[in-house]
Amino acid sequence: IWVSSSGGIANVMITPETTGNKQKLVIGDKFYKKYENNSLVLLTDYTIGVFEEPPIGPEGMSYIEFSSGERKGIITNGSELHLIDQCYDCFCHLYKRQ
Repeated sequence: IWVSSSGGIANVMITPETTGNKQKLVIGDKFYKKYENNSLVLLTDYTIGVFEEPPIGPEGMSYIEFSSGERKGIITNGSELHLIDQCYDCFCHLYKRQ
């Protein structure tokens, strides 16, 4: 379940409460699904890898790469998943497992 996203040039934080938008991820062995307000908005294959030199984040950080070629950094901490956009002034998205 999406908790918050922070970043951007103004270092803003957005949440389900500030946007009125609820998001949920379902990540299986071979698929990645993203739901917004209970509607499926993304269904894609993915692979997991490790950045040798990530644009954003520490060297050796894991990433998820979607079939489109887009990569997001991954940091996990217990039931938390951080997905990190790989560009300057982009966002870090926090999700918590239900």
